[in-house]
Amino acid sequence: YDEVLPYFIRAEHNEEHDDKYHGQNGPLNVSKIRNDNVFTDDFVAAGSKVHKFNKDFNGEDQEGVGYYQTTQKNGKRCSAAKAYLVPALERENLTVLTDTNVDKIIMDGDRAIGVRCIDKDKKSFDIHCTKEVLLSSGAFGSPQIMLRSGLGPKGEISKHGIEHLVELPGVGKNLQDHIDYLSVHKHKSINLIGFSLGTIFLKFPYEILKYILTRTGLFTSTVAEAGGFIRSRNDISIPDIQLHFAPGLVVDHGRQQLWGTGISCHACLLRPKSRGEVTLKSADPFEDPKIDPKFLSHPDDMKDMIEGYKKMMKIMNKEPLSKYTSKHVYRPIDLDDDDDIEQAIREEADTVYHPVGTCMMGKDEMAVVNNKLKVYKLDGLRVVDASIMPTLIGGNTNAPTIMIAEKASDLIIKDWS
Repeated sequence: YDEVLPYFIRAEHNEEHDDKYHGQNGPLNVSKIRNDNVFTDDFVAAGSKVHKFNKDFNGEDQEGVGYYQTTQKNGKRCSAAKAYLVPALERENLTVLTDTNVDKIIMDGDRAIGVRCIDKDKKSFDIHCTKEVLLSSGAFGSPQIMLRSGLGPKGEISKHGIEHLVELPGVGKNLQDHIDYLSVHKHKSINLIGFSLGTIFLKFPYEILKYILTRTGLFTSTVAEAGGFIRSRNDISIPDIQLHFAPGLVVDHGRQQLWGTGISCHACLLRPKSRGEVTLKSADPFEDPKIDPKFLSHPDDMKDMIEGYKKMMKIMNKEPLSKYTSKHVYRPIDLDDDDDIEQAIREEADTVYHPVGTCMMGKDEMAVVNNKLKVYKLDGLRVVDASIMPTLIGGNTNAPTIMIAEKASDLIIKDWS
């Protein structure tokens, strides 16, 4: 904790909090959401009756219900690319290649000496390095590239006709992700996110003008505007459920368009025991990896999800929020029937995009990188992304992944200075 906190602080410029847990001069801008919404306020009010109010989930204590901050600047997304890459684009020692696919890491014996790429015209070309290759393709992409390069478990590599070079049994294993279930409730209001005659002809024109002139309002919303970190059971010491409240109808990550308006709330399992894997479908560099998260394969995960869902619904059915929820649920569930809750979770629970662990850091035989993020048994190859996390953290993975990169930059500089 003491070693990584300075890197969180170094990354951040927080507009709202200035204390020992937050930074003020970093490239990643953090602000409060610039959209005032009575429904979000009502969620926080209801949740604060069941759990304590928390003004800063990234402060001294994570537990409680409150408003989320967001990586935005002046109402626009401040992504890692916006914060770090864009300001560096004019550097002479940086070349950014777009429309480029990385095929494999080029090896000379046990040393990585470059990468083989394919351009938009499907022509192959090589990029060589004098120091090291940094692999930052995420929990799905990094193990896929390593496997295509012959680095990983022999059985997974040889069956696709790829020459196996180095035995690393942990590559692609240990996949962990946050699974969650979403409760959706219809409610008619032009102040909610959604499509209706009122929102299209009355709300949206006003909000578009508001955004253009003031960079505030509906079109700055992150959708998940408030939430909480709570415990599914009283006999555990730290939160294992995260809530995300959205003042809109969200089904299938927004891919299913619903007519009308309403509210939604996620119950997300923060510390799953299930472990999945990422493998290859083929040696084709344009083929997607084969991803099997094995959600709910550990029986404890379902038990915790059920309890977490019931805890969430206590908030959703509490005043002042209950006037929007109790009679308008999109998917009715008997709260007194765990089997009914389990069936709904098995049918509709899904990822919230926090995959980690497939090139994990550690010391055992399944570890892929050491504590300097260097790949075992090799020289010149380092992995810098969420795949190196040995276990999934109890929250969102964006800021911790940026922290990993911040610390890795110091490790790299130290090695080569």
